[in-house]
Amino acid sequence: MANTSGGHIVFGVSDGEFSPVGLQDGSNISSEDLANTLDNYINERLEFLLAHHNTSIDGEHRLFAILYVPPSPIPLVTAREGAFSEDGRQKVIFGKAEWLVRSNSRSQRAEPADVRKLLRQRQVPSASLSPTEQFRDLPIEPPVLHNLPRPNFIEFIGREAEITEIRSTLKHPRAWTISIEGIGGVGKTALAQKIALDLASEALQTGNSDWKFIIWTSAKETVLGLEDIEQVQPGLKTLEDLIDVVLETTGFQKDDWENFSIKKSESIEVLHTFPCLLIVDNLETVSDEMVEEFLVDDLPVPSKAIITSRHKTLHRGGLKVKLEGMEPDKSMAFLRKAAHLQGCKTIQVAPESALEEIHYLTGGIALALKLVVGQVALGTNLDVVIDRLRNNKSAPILKFCFAETYRTLTTSTRPKKF
Repeated sequence: MANTSGGHIVFGVSDGEFSPVGLQDGSNISSEDLANTLDNYINERLEFLLAHHNTSIDGEHRLFAILYVPPSPIPLVTAREGAFSEDGRQKVIFGKAEWLVRSNSRSQRAEPADVRKLLRQRQVPSASLSPTEQFRDLPIEPPVLHNLPRPNFIEFIGREAEITEIRSTLKHPRAWTISIEGIGGVGKTALAQKIALDLASEALQTGNSDWKFIIWTSAKETVLGLEDIEQVQPGLKTLEDLIDVVLETTGFQKDDWENFSIKKSESIEVLHTFPCLLIVDNLETVSDEMVEEFLVDDLPVPSKAIITSRHKTLHRGGLKVKLEGMEPDKSMAFLRKAAHLQGCKTIQVAPESALEEIHYLTGGIALALKLVVGQVALGTNLDVVIDRLRNNKSAPILKFCFAETYRTLTTSTRPKKF
């Protein structure tokens, strides 16, 4: 499925005539339910925004849901057959591993020429396929193989100094770990993704790379939706999870390891034989201390690691980057760019004073800025959004960004109110 322009889907209108009939009682689906349903049909996490609206039509209370899917140049491949029952008969909409393209207002199976075009698009280094699947049919193996996920941004803005410093440190022979630290939502994951994607893209363009594999794994347990904090299933909990990702991405995984010690030794041998850039996202949620010890003490030359964390990490043999909120000019550029991508003219034409206040109220935290644009794009008045930021001290965005940091403080260093 290719989604190059993005768009909105409205639930609660009749087919064909698009009459506003509203949703039936009990059909108020949550973002988490929808995400879990989508996960059953595609192998990648699909970014979207979901909002519900209550309104009165002809004197009757009606409920509607609006789903916004942002644009992405990377097509998705279906993971299973999609079917539903109609008049007692099962109707198949798409098959497993099918390529679908959009034709006017309908989706249809791709022709061979469309498939070739989509396959070329999939080689943009943000397609989250294992190296084996991604490059199986290519006559020449790309210079770097990866399992990078779909990025959580369309266009990266700012952080030029941090990017330069991190990339320079990656080339230093005596530095093997880089820690990106900061509160939730400040952009740690996006920065790590940006660096990894650039490295993969440059390798693809030049045919040369310092890395044979770029390996991504995440321990993220929560994401921030439009209304509240939502739970997600982390891919990394233990050292064995990390080792499994290394072996699977490099192609050395097998089903019958004699014991964990042998498996771990094999992963270290792989990391020593091939230059691997190992990226561990959200390390603070991993309770297994052996994961951090492995990254700091056991990671062999020539491989290196980038860690993102809300907590301070072990600091031996590397660089520590502390991320703060964006500067005002970067915040306003971020807001206008995100508004342009979502077709949100309200923010595009908003006076600088309004954008400056949003920056001040959010502290320039990227996720908070993104949430503001998403709410306005879905119909919330900009003044209402600003007022919520100004007055709602228990808003989910504040809990998401600061709660974990707050819990790590001692009683004497905690602020009086949170």
